[in-house]
Amino acid sequence: MKTIYKTILNSIVWGLSIILISQLLKIIPPMTLIFLRFFLAFVAISLLIFIKKIPLKNLKIENKELLSCVIKGGFLYFIYSILYHFAATELSILTISAYCAMTPIFMLIVTNFHNGKVVSFRECVVIAGAALGAVTMIDVINIGQNWVLHILIISAILIWCIYCLNTNKHKIKSTSSNLVVGFYETLFVLLFSLPFALAETTTIVRLSYMEVFYLLFISIICIANVYINDEFYVNLSEYYDIGLYYCLATIITFIFNMILTHTVPNIWGYGGIVISSATIAYVFYCKKKYKIKLDIDYK
Repeated sequence: MKTIYKTILNSIVWGLSIILISQLLKIIPPMTLIFLRFFLAFVAISLLIFIKKIPLKNLKIENKELLSCVIKGGFLYFIYSILYHFAATELSILTISAYCAMTPIFMLIVTNFHNGKVVSFRECVVIAGAALGAVTMIDVINIGQNWVLHILIISAILIWCIYCLNTNKHKIKSTSSNLVVGFYETLFVLLFSLPFALAETTTIVRLSYMEVFYLLFISIICIANVYINDEFYVNLSEYYDIGLYYCLATIITFIFNMILTHTVPNIWGYGGIVISSATIAYVFYCKKKYKIKLDIDYK
């Protein structure tokens, strides 16, 4: 698949997942939704292992890797999921989207600072545009009333950064495939979330066909696919790629949010779209004038 198509497809998946999780949280309690998502992801990964006829001996991993899966899946991924889902019960979709868009930007800045990479003025403009386009989506009017939820989502983002950095380090040293790692990580989140899901006092609701599709989408496409298909995801190791991807994702989230939730955005939301669009235009201007290679240029 050409990278340009992957970039667009990833942006759609990323934007849709935020909206669909928020929609499902209106009818399914947070811990129950976490359990259902990871249960379906675990089933999908297990079925693929069976279909690929991966020997059971290949599912055995070293103690260090197993501990890593417990820490990353059973703890970091689990805590992130709790914080994110509880924050998403009340915060607006565009606010959640804005915070999530800041995650890879923050990680790239920290990584490049650690590696001593010098950032050019043009790269600063791209990152500033991507960040500002996302930040304008945050519901600042009600931030005083929902400050606890804002702290929850910020904490979730920080934990996700730690998870991703730990995952990158693990990939270098790991002798197991992503599929096997996914098998254990989803299993541990599943086991950790089960008692909390059982403790939630809720009546069992009958989901519509569309809601079942939403649940399958945010479980299989957004969780299991991370471990199943590495080639599905785009390379976000440069500022221009980060800026292009998340400006596009911000615009797609904005559009799908209006279509699926019938929400009329405020003036700040439209301002964010203008800034994100201008940033995308600037990225392509830099690509043309300075002969910069973007990830979308590769097949």
